[in-house]
Amino acid sequence: MERRRITIRDISREVGLGIATVSRALNNEVDVKEGTRLKVLEVAHRMGYQKDAMLSALAQMRWKQGKKGIAQTIAWIDCWPQGDASGTIREGEFYESIYKGAVSRGEELGYRIAFYKARKGNMSDARLSQILEARGTLGVILPPSPLCSDDLGMEFGKACRVDLDWDKFCAVRIGYSYSAHPFNVVVSSQFECAELAIKSMIDRGYRRIGYLTSGNQVRRYRGRFLGAVLYCGVRYKPSGISITEHVVEGDICDADGPNVRGWIEENRIEGVLGNSYEVMDLLREEGYSIPEDIGYAHVGGGNGEREVSLVDQNGKEIGRNCVDVLNSMIKNNEKGVPGIVREVQIQPSWVAGRSLREVGEGDSSFPLRWGSA
Repeated sequence: MERRRITIRDISREVGLGIATVSRALNNEVDVKEGTRLKVLEVAHRMGYQKDAMLSALAQMRWKQGKKGIAQTIAWIDCWPQGDASGTIREGEFYESIYKGAVSRGEELGYRIAFYKARKGNMSDARLSQILEARGTLGVILPPSPLCSDDLGMEFGKACRVDLDWDKFCAVRIGYSYSAHPFNVVVSSQFECAELAIKSMIDRGYRRIGYLTSGNQVRRYRGRFLGAVLYCGVRYKPSGISITEHVVEGDICDADGPNVRGWIEENRIEGVLGNSYEVMDLLREEGYSIPEDIGYAHVGGGNGEREVSLVDQNGKEIGRNCVDVLNSMIKNNEKGVPGIVREVQIQPSWVAGRSLREVGEGDSSFPLRWGSA
């Protein structure tokens, strides 16, 4: 004989609490005392309670609809030294698209994204934490920071650390800027970004490709772009395609122009891959015309700035998925540093621009295609 399904009503009778309280305890909601929650979970486990997936989905849908009029708060903590007080980051379309994606998804789920400047005036992190708690903030988003530190304690700037009372908030990072805070993270698939850019260059006929980056960028992105470049170098070598890299210590602005030119000429590079537009500016400063003398592809994110051939990291989807992850954490009352970090990677898209051109078989128009390859 099939055993009857244990319901929330059964648990309510057993534990002597209201159905609504039991439901909130089973869902780890924030307004349930810890002792009550543990008591309900213990009784539910003993009775063999199992959630009904269909009923849970229906309850979630009703919860979303009900939240639209409530607009609970998620904090967006901006650490840029300059920013638009209205809530967008003055760093180009990519960062704005992340923010707008988070806002739109928040509205759909019943959240208001509140913009905070962590480095505004003399406000301390402790004071900011108090403000967030007093305003009933449920979750915190840490978007990309202009500076970062690595796991070795090697700091490139202090703006990437925000010392809130994290045990009181659910938190999600966007990207790897905040490596000092090991929260769940949503990021573009950076390995796939570089791989897609290289494949797109090859499809346009480029046979000698170079990746120009800096040591700080390698550390910031934890070598994911560089790893893809090395992988593609091995993958495409049997096809006669050369892929090489040049890492400038420090930042791209520290690059020695003649040294970069020497690298290009020595490897007869036809197209350059870069993480920042400073790479393209450096090439022009060295006298290269883009795309006539040398092609350029951008993998630093964006949505078509400056009509450059680029990999769009799909910032809007990053922002939307960030809110989805945070919403799940809020529903499950997952505050503080998680035991195991979850990482959600967003697939990139290719955007054709004017900085690359079609290169035909045996094309001799590149000044650097001297003699035989």
